[in-house]
Amino acid sequence: MVPSDLGIQRWNGTAWNGLSNITIDTARRTISGTTTGFSTFTLTAGLPPAALTPQPAQVNYNQRSVSFVASVPGHVANAFQYRWVTTGANGVLGVNFSGNQQQYIASTPIIPEGTVDLVGVEVSAQQVPGGPFTPIANTQVPVTSDLGLTYELNPWSQLADFGQQKTVQALVRNRDGSIYTSPDLFYDYSATKFAGNTTPAPGQTQNSTATYQALPIQQQLKKAPRVDQITVTFLIRERVVGGDLFTGTQVSYNFKTMGTADAFVEVGKDVCVGRFAVETQITNNQGGGCVYAYLYAPVVTPAPKSYALKAYGFNDTALYGTSYTKNWTAATGTGFTDVQQVGSEWRMGLDGGCTPTSSGITFRQGLYASRFAGIQAEIKVTP
Repeated sequence: MVPSDLGIQRWNGTAWNGLSNITIDTARRTISGTTTGFSTFTLTAGLPPAALTPQPAQVNYNQRSVSFVASVPGHVANAFQYRWVTTGANGVLGVNFSGNQQQYIASTPIIPEGTVDLVGVEVSAQQVPGGPFTPIANTQVPVTSDLGLTYELNPWSQLADFGQQKTVQALVRNRDGSIYTSPDLFYDYSATKFAGNTTPAPGQTQNSTATYQALPIQQQLKKAPRVDQITVTFLIRERVVGGDLFTGTQVSYNFKTMGTADAFVEVGKDVCVGRFAVETQITNNQGGGCVYAYLYAPVVTPAPKSYALKAYGFNDTALYGTSYTKNWTAATGTGFTDVQQVGSEWRMGLDGGCTPTSSGITFRQGLYASRFAGIQAEIKVTP
């Protein structure tokens, strides 16, 4: 239990009554309350209530499912076990949800008016740590068929390559599935912008489509997943008429939120981004040494079946042409061009050389930096 479950009760001669103004001080480990008379008192631990959202739950001909979340206020969800039930007259419970989340799906061709089904959850807890789970609370919610408009952002999920554009379409549907239209319907788009950007920018617009532009490979996170959530808020414009005989008619507009919808774009699925580096090792007092051009790729855990590297964008194609490829599952050796694991990265040598002077070092550093300045490296991971 948690402190909020605790209380103090007083025996009035015939029944126990809870005290008012309960205050719990977790630092002092005390609980106090207000009483209007003295008698026998006891510290109690009340069973916490279970909550089920949404309430009410609604479906219609077009939107046939609703997702539920069960909770016990003040407690973490994984402290309990949950048993879901439904009357099942017009629908079923989903099979891809577990724990405190569940989905109801209306499965009958014709959805009746009014209450379609009841969905309930029974919450069980351990009375002692490590002991059996026993039911402590239950609650239920009616699923009705009076859901009005529904809101969509399609397609709901997309995959994009680096630098690629994707388009999403915002739709409002009536109960029968037909498209809702209005000259006063506006949209407001936003995105998380981890791997790309959206246009139009946030703000009221009557453009029912938005464009997602994935960032180029140089600006992406090294490892997948790279997922952005695009959210559209549907707004209805309301005309407000004011003024009086002296100021004249004044017209203004308010925007009222109707609903929201989300879509997701994953960029470079199962693809890692490599990095290029020029590294120098000084070997003598004259500043001479060796300079190496390396390509690094992140190590993925758990270990995938294979890595497939493709590097391109060389400024100088004399060594590798227009692209360079390499496949591996583990370190291939200890040679300069072999794949070696260095900490959390794989390392592959592209070019290198040694010189006895500091001027030779500077020359090679500039040569490799110029030769591979435009390099881009994608590593496809096979799980």
